[in-house]
Amino acid sequence: MLKRFKYILIFLFFLMMNISFNSCKQKNTTDESGEVAQDTTPIGKRIADISIKIGKDPKNPQLFNDRAKLHLERNDVANALMDMERVISIDTTNPSFFLTLADVHLAAGKPGKSKAALEKCMSIDPQNKLAYEKLAELYFIAQQYKEAIKNLDEVLKLDITNPKAYFMKGMCYRDMGDTTKAISSFQTAIEQRTNFDDAYLQLAMIFHNRNNKLALQYYDGAIRANPKNTDALLWSWIVLSGERKKL
Repeated sequence: MLKRFKYILIFLFFLMMNISFNSCKQKNTTDESGEVAQDTTPIGKRIADISIKIGKDPKNPQLFNDRAKLHLERNDVANALMDMERVISIDTTNPSFFLTLADVHLAAGKPGKSKAALEKCMSIDPQNKLAYEKLAELYFIAQQYKEAIKNLDEVLKLDITNPKAYFMKGMCYRDMGDTTKAISSFQTAIEQRTNFDDAYLQLAMIFHNRNNKLALQYYDGAIRANPKNTDALLWSWIVLSGERKKL
């Protein structure tokens, strides 16, 4: 029993030493602003460059906003949120800052706070297309398709040629089961952006499920628009090889 207890103490000792070592190691590779000093990746270098600028101009909200975007790009949500909290403490009048804040909150799994940030953005800039677009995405994720379409219509009032808005409306109609309107929306998206491979692919899948050979044309369109679209390549191969008997 004593021998076993001795082994437990030894294990705990080395465990604590390992935790202490890792903690010290992290401190040694982290500067005073919370950035990883030895990060030599391209994005790490960009963060380091902005951090130097922040040291010289600590009241510049744009610098913190830019660094938050980079943190978000490498999925460092905690540091992105800290930077955005600093941004909003300095300036609450720039709508673009609230767009970034919305992205950070969404990445943090807080759609309610993301929605609030977007609404704040729109209260400052009622014609901000990106805010309506991002809010539509939130509603789409929540499967509130009518609200999503409502916001996408606002985008189209401001930009009638916006291909993404038409594509997103198509996705809403698709999930609502209205394939006729979905087809119309996806086709309009392609009219506005001829290389919109995802719109081609959605059309291909709709016609595929209808056992309509138009699917092949849309699969081909998706591949021509983006030869690296693996979904289009796979499904077109399945259809052409005869493994899918619906066509």
